Amino acid sequence: NTVMLNQINMLEKRYTEEHLLRAKHLLEEEGLHLAAVVFDWAVWDPSYAYIRDQNESFVETNLGVSTYENLKLTAIAFVDEQGVCVYAKEYDRERGVIRPASAAFIDALQTSPIIHNGDPAYRVQGLLMLPGRPLLIAACPILPSETDQPVRGHLIMGTDYDADKISQMAKMLNVNLS
Repeated sequence: NTVMLNQINMLEKRYTEEHLLRAKHLLEEEGLHLAAVVFDWAVWDPSYAYIRDQNESFVETNLGVSTYENLKLTAIAFVDEQGVCVYAKEYDRERGVIRPASAAFIDALQTSPIIHNGDPAYRVQGLLMLPGRPLLIAACPILPSETDQPVRGHLIMGTDYDADKISQMAKMLNVNLS
């Protein structure tokens, strides 16, 4: 009985490690996808102009509900080179409305090294732990299409890892992730 129990425990540990590794890889893949979207938006002449002139037509044209829905985003922040949030909004999927970003999200950004980095090659993605929820984020410096100009700030996009997202991952991996 003891021998069998030890073997079962070892198998269970190995299966758990394999499941966690698969979940980690899936999370990394989603982070890379999000990073590609952020790069596409951050190294774009209209974004470069917006961070400087804060033209409201950019927001109306590019940052509507359809952007959040199509890109499956929860949060978008444009932060200038002084660390000021020029645009920081979150999308409430249940109500279908864009609202000002939570204080927790803004505080997490302003205390992180993400927005205090002037390296044009700097990129980051990963989980940002906010009160009550993890947020998968990616960040990239805002540059013009021809990257011979200085960094004007950073673009950060994020997507919630809520119960629905975890359930979706569990279904994809065929694993109980609770």
